[in-house]
This record gives sequence, structure tokens and C-alpha cells, in this order.
Amino acid sequence: MRLIRLVSPNQEAIGEFENLFSSDIKVKHKSKIGLLSASLPLSLKKIIIDANTNTIGFRTSGRSLTPVSYAVLTNGYYTNGELLTELNKQLNYALLITRPSDIGFQWNCQLDSTNHLNIQYRRASYQVWNPPVRNENNMDNTAAAGTFTPAVAPVGYNTYIYTSRDLINSCGIFRCTVRNTGSFIMGLFQNREDPTLLSPTDFYYGIGINNGNYSYLYNNVQTDYTPNTAPLLNDVVSIELSGGEILLNVYRANNLLINLGAYPLDNTESYKTGISLIQPASSVNTVRWNPDPRQTETLTGVTMETYNELDTENNVDDFILNFADEPTVGAIPGPPNNPGARWVLLRFSTIDIRNALGFSKSIHRTQLNRHTFKGNNSLDSSNTPNSIVIELPSLSLDSYDGKSSQRKNIIAVIPTLNQVNNRLTFYAQNPIMLDMNNDYEFNIRKISCRILDLDDAVLLLEQPGAEITLLIS
Repeated sequence: MRLIRLVSPNQEAIGEFENLFSSDIKVKHKSKIGLLSASLPLSLKKIIIDANTNTIGFRTSGRSLTPVSYAVLTNGYYTNGELLTELNKQLNYALLITRPSDIGFQWNCQLDSTNHLNIQYRRASYQVWNPPVRNENNMDNTAAAGTFTPAVAPVGYNTYIYTSRDLINSCGIFRCTVRNTGSFIMGLFQNREDPTLLSPTDFYYGIGINNGNYSYLYNNVQTDYTPNTAPLLNDVVSIELSGGEILLNVYRANNLLINLGAYPLDNTESYKTGISLIQPASSVNTVRWNPDPRQTETLTGVTMETYNELDTENNVDDFILNFADEPTVGAIPGPPNNPGARWVLLRFSTIDIRNALGFSKSIHRTQLNRHTFKGNNSLDSSNTPNSIVIELPSLSLDSYDGKSSQRKNIIAVIPTLNQVNNRLTFYAQNPIMLDMNNDYEFNIRKISCRILDLDDAVLLLEQPGAEITLLIS
């Protein structure tokens, strides 16, 4: 009797593999083979995204049923949580600022308590940037004119103002108009080591004027733009989130003057917005932005809305749009007021992706400013099949499959397994030995193995691989 151990070699592989042996394994005339044990590290990744299930089309406004944007998911195997992350990433990265109604749109995908996928969106208001008084330091904010100036001569970045709420992290804008060419910084930050200052080392991304020249910040490092472009009154400096990028732009006379930088957007990160005035003559006004639409500011701070609060099918938010003080230069008009032109369309490109995500219809439309497209069927959260089929395609076995009505080289069907830490184990105290149908002695150098579910789908495995132990007598 001989024992043969087969091992899946890949770090992450489907349950279909070959083992090559350095020396011949001699199989005597009329031998038998059986399964002694199996140890199978089944992956938690249940959902397969491929060319048939990787594309979702959408429109953020207009009446047409034809999508104008496409979110393309990365092909691969996903757990439910990984799929949510990928959906949020690709749907939001497919948002482009190409027209006024694009600004402030944000996707948010979640699973509800019954494991149904809900694809939500919100339209964030494009509004006057008006931080609470508690977030001002040595700063004058003239509300009527929307102008920010130093209350006293700035010393070491101690003249600043910032928001409590976060900037939208999908498709939005934070911008202001240059009212005096004194040095200033506007930008995005997460944490401050010194709560009394807001300096270049606090901003992860930023744009502004430094020593009479435009400058930009990335990764807390400030760099003067070259070649030198002298700032002018009424230039518009703008941080824009579009197409999966953070863009640092300067506009002049309604045209893009400079792109100071384009950096990949991580939509899992959130940033607060701030402005630091550095010189006594520094001044900006008509600051506009898109706050995160899931946040609400209270007297005591900021709260993130829960899932149930987001799920408001019949409630329409009003845009907070006030462009009375916005100059023509670089101005972004608001979305059209006609509700009929505000159709939001979600369209699954194939039946396969529609079914994979648990939806029963391919096309979904609404005119609301916030909405939840709800899946009809729950996503399968388990990767434990009811039974497992072990097949040895490289050998000849007298096994027969009623589903295909054909002979197949099945060594065993495992109906029940023990599961510990996602590893399924099986041990046969009395292995069933099958005839190998060899009328003569032969040598084995290669054995192929397939691990299937009852639908003949190859199972996905994780490292340290599957282990199959065979006996040959």
C-alpha cells in the first residue's frame, strides 16, 4: 500500500492543481485507490468578478436611459466586505466634473442587516464655506462679503480658520477667490500636532500663494510652482475631486491657468478643510465647498449619519446654492432647478452582474437628491458548500456522475465536513478503495486534482493550500 500527499502550491488559487513527482510512482497491475483525508482551506472570497460582471453604468442627471459613465470593477475574487470597498472605490472614481450637475455626487454602498446590497447616493450641497466661530483663530470673517482677513498681524501660522465637517470624498470642490496677493494656504488636513497653528506641515494637500508665487502642498511639503506665475486679483484657486484624483488648479478669466498637481484620491480617507493667512495683507473671499453629505454639524461637534438615516427614499434635500457673491471668474453654477432634468440612472451592464449583486432589475431611476437602490436578494456570506467532489482527471476510475450522466474520475464525494478557522477537514477511517482499471503495471509522475462543489464549480482556496491524502493498494 502506498500513501500519496497532494498539496495545492499557490498562495491563493482555485482548487485545481497538479503535483509533479521527481521519481516514478509504480502502480501494480489491478491496483485500487482511495481518499484517506482532505484538509481544505476554503477562501472567504465568494464573489467572482470577471469580464461578465465587472461593469456598472450610471448617469447623475438627464433623461436618457443610456449611461454616460461606467464604473469598472477589478477582476478577481471578493469577500462581501472587499466587494463593498471595490464598489465604493470604482463608482466614486468614475465620477467626473464635466458639467455643473456632476459636482457633489457621492456613492455609498452598504450591506443591510439581512445581507442585501444597498447602493446609495447623495448629492452634497455646493455651499458657502462658513466654519463655526470656535474654529477661527485671529481671523475676521465678514459674512456679508464672505471675506476672510487677519484680525491681527499673523505670527507663525497662528491666523487660520477650519471646518469641523469633512470635505466630500468623491466628487466635489473646495475653492476661493484671491482678494489680495499676500501669502495664504487653503488645503486639506486630518490631524494637527499643535492646536494653536495651522501650518504647511499640517496640510496633506494644499494650494495658495507663497512669496508672491503660486505654491502647492502634497504630503505636508510645500513647493513653489515654477515657472513663476504671478497671482492676480480675482484668480480662483481650487481643490477638485474628480475622476479618482485630487486636482490643484488655478483659474483666471474663466479658464484653467495652472494645474499645480494631480494626485490619486483615496476615497476611504476623509479630510477637513482649512485656510491659513500668513501676511497682514492676505485676504480671500467667496469660499465654496462640498461637505460630506453624510455628516451633520451640531453645537457639540459633527456626527456621521447612520445607515437607517441615509435610507430616505422619499425625502429630497434642497441644494444650498448662493452665488450672489461668487465672481464670474471660475464660478460653478448650480445644478438645474428643473426636477425633470435631474434623473439619476443606475444600469447593470449585464444580467450576470445584476444577479451577482442581488438585483432583479437592470435599470433603476430616480429624481431624488438622495436615494437607495436596494438589492432584492441577499449576498451569500458563506463559502461552505453542502458537499465537495474530489476529482483526479489524470487517472482512470470507474466513477459515474448522475448530473452529467457520464463517467468521471471522481475519487470521493465528501458530504459533511468539520470547519475550524475556515479550514474544512475530512478523514476516512475506512477508505473506500476504487479500481484503477490498469491491466498492466504503469508509472505515475503527475497527478491532477480538482476540488469542486455540486455545481461542478472549482472552489477557491487560500494558502497554505489544500492537502489531499491518497492510498494506493
